[in-house]
Formats: sequence, C-alpha cells, structure tokens
Amino acid sequence: MKHCILRRLGVLILCLALALSLLAGVTVYADHEIWTEEPTGWRHRSHLIYERKDGRLCGWGVRGETDPFQFEDVANQQKYYYEPVYWAYRHDPQITSGTDETHFSPHNPCTREQIMTFVWKACGAPAPSSGENPFTDVKPDKYYFDAVVWAVENGITSGVEPTLFGVGQPCTRAQVATFLWNAAGKPEPSVAENPFGDVRQKDYFYKAVLWAVENGITTGTGENAFGPKDTCTRAQVVTFLYSTMTNPSIEVCAHSYQIIESTPAGCTEPAHETKVCTLCGYAVSRSIGAALGHDFRYSETVPCCTQTGYELYTCSRCSMTEKRNEQPAQGHDYVFAETIVPTENSEGYDLYTCQRCGATKKLNIHTKLFNMDAAMSAANQWLVSKGFVIDNSMTPSNSGYDSPATLTHKYLLNNGGDNKLRQKALDWAEMTYNHLVGAYGELPAGCKSRCYITWEEATDTYVIYVFR
Repeated sequence: MKHCILRRLGVLILCLALALSLLAGVTVYADHEIWTEEPTGWRHRSHLIYERKDGRLCGWGVRGETDPFQFEDVANQQKYYYEPVYWAYRHDPQITSGTDETHFSPHNPCTREQIMTFVWKACGAPAPSSGENPFTDVKPDKYYFDAVVWAVENGITSGVEPTLFGVGQPCTRAQVATFLWNAAGKPEPSVAENPFGDVRQKDYFYKAVLWAVENGITTGTGENAFGPKDTCTRAQVVTFLYSTMTNPSIEVCAHSYQIIESTPAGCTEPAHETKVCTLCGYAVSRSIGAALGHDFRYSETVPCCTQTGYELYTCSRCSMTEKRNEQPAQGHDYVFAETIVPTENSEGYDLYTCQRCGATKKLNIHTKLFNMDAAMSAANQWLVSKGFVIDNSMTPSNSGYDSPATLTHKYLLNNGGDNKLRQKALDWAEMTYNHLVGAYGELPAGCKSRCYITWEEATDTYVIYVFR
C-alpha cells in the first residue's frame, strides 16, 4: 500500500514538473525513475531530462519534496535569468531555494560561500573526502561547510588568504569565472584573442575569462569590458553556473554517467544515446552512429485490366515502400464466347470473355421462356379453391367463340340464384390473369385477351374460358 501511494505521488509530481517545464521554455526529452532505500523507507526520485529551445540539454532530478516554483521576483519569463533560476530550483539536489519561500532576490550580491554552495550542489553535493578545513571563518555548523571543504579538496578555491575563506564577502565576476574554470579542470582556452580591455594577461583570472567567453558563459558587460571587479548578483551567478553545467562540451566535477536511453540507428535516424550523471543530474544526448539508409528490395506488379502496374521497392529494415515507373491499367479485351439460349428457368444472353483476365460480361439478354402449362396449373388450383369446377369436355368447335386458339380450360360456377356471382366471376377472371402474372412474370402477348367469361342462362352457370 505504501509503495502504491508513493507511486501515485510520483505521478502527480511528474505532472507538475511537466507543467513547470512549459513555463520555463523547455520540453521533456526523457525520464528516468529511481527508487532508493533510505533509513526512513523507500523514496521515489524522478529524474527528468529537459531540452531547451536552443536544442541544448539540461538534466536534473525533480524531488518529490520540492514545492512549486513560485518566486515572485522571478516571474517574468523574458528575463535572462528566469530559466537558470528555474533550473537551479528544480535541480536535485536543489541548488537554491531562494532567500525565502517566495523570493530569490536576483539583484542581491552573491557571497563567496553562496557561490561555492551553488557549485557544490550542482555537482551533486558530494561529501568531502578528508574533512580537513584550513579556514578559520568556516565553521562546521554552517550550511556551506561541506561545500567549501569539498571545493578546497578539488582545487576550486584556496580562499582569500591561507587561513581565511572570506565568508560574507561579495563575489566578483572574476572570482566566479575562476571558480567555474577550476571546477572544469582548468582547461586551456583555444582562443588567442582577448576581447576585453580590462582583462590583462598577467591577471589570475585571464585564462578563466577567455575560457568562459569561448564556451558562451559570458560576453562581458559591454563596450569591450568584462567588469572583473564588479560584484556578481545572485541572478548572474546562477546564470554563469547554468551556462556551464548545461554545456555538453564542458565536463564539470567527476560525473558518473548512467545510460537511460539508447536507440539503434535506423534507415533515416542515427544511433542515439542519452546518459545522465547520477551525482548531479547533468544530461548528455548525442549521436553515436550514422543512419543506415534504406535497403530496398525489388519486386514488380504487372499491369492488368483494372490494376496499374509498377516497380515496387520495399526496405528490408523499416518496410518503407516506393512505387516507381507506374503503368496504367490496360482495360478488358472482350471477345465473343457463346450464346446462351433462354429456357423456362433461365434467361438467355450473348457471353463475352476477356482474353487477359477471364472476366465475363453478358450482352443481348433474353428473358426466360413462359411456361403456360405451369402457369395454368397454378391458376387451376386457385380457381378450384374459389368454387369453380373444371370442365375439360368443351372444345373450340362447341365453345361458341371463334378463336384459332386451343381451348385448354373451362371453369364452371353455378349461380345458385345469386345475381352477385356474375360480378364475382368477372373479378375472378381478372384475378386469374393477375395470379398468372404474379407467379410467372409477364404473360405472352394476347394471353389476357384469351381469358373470357360468360353466363349460360340455361344452366344458370358462369363460365371462364381460357384459350391458348
């Protein structure tokens, strides 16, 4: 249950981090979640990698215990120090929490112990290896004690005197550049030209300033001046530190990298690797191999009657396809095959077959033959059900009708004294015809004219005659 609650809190923290990243002008590049066992129990730490608008990466852990970023004096996102302060606030370990809960005090002077603490936390707040403190003004109970001792051990500072660090003294721009240069291992600057008139070759900070200019950490104060003796504000110090720690070409402190994402090379994308320092959260994302390019395999689709033809190339790695040299469909090539004669059960037609694909089509369709015998058989059953009596004794010669047709059926219905039967007989004669049509389709021409009805007064009988 405890782990479940912690995981849910972790998800909430990640959502807050995403929202804050949008405010800071950065986007999440990748995430790395870590569970660590501590004396108080399991603690969830979500390490996120952020990518700046200029494409450079800066990575840090988002601490679950950290409050939302809400410095009132760092609310303007257009200020040059907004993103650096946000980065420092969200770094794990947190580089700065401000001068109080809602203020960072960007324009206040930054003291020497503050800058040393900033650098120390940016490098992961490692514990000093010896614990030997050469300075009398650095007390063990002060928040900056470990930071200063660690900085001395790593050659970042030697104090203002052999036994004095200079606690409380404002930090100058020259000192900040020197501290960062020392933390990076004192690399030799590759530029020979000095852009500043107030930076001389004999100055202790000469190489540090040239190195900082070369790596985009500073451009000076303007008019060919660096301002080495100017006091550095808290905003300037955090900006210098941010530019240093997020520069992929600068190695600050002793990083301990862990690969959190590795993507093999694809057809169009190079191999890619992202690693993050487990001490300070610094992230490096780089290409480690060129794109492979497509490996196309050839196949062919021949054009047919209804389908276009083309050369098809399919990549064996990513399955991407390309169609080349498309050819239009040829259309059907029909030739006469045979004539199907109509029957009483099926229609007739001329059959044509395509010589290429075997498709068929019907032309000159003829309706199926009318089966008079079957039709009259159904009519017989219907009329008998209505009370008519079939009398097949009558022939054309004695039917009383001058017709060349053959008398096929005579239906008798006794009047029985009911004068209304005449109209019923007329109706049934019409219905006989309709019944034939409904059951067998359109009757041959003249069929209706060969259905007659008459009344034989002598026998008081109504008669329906059907001739063929």
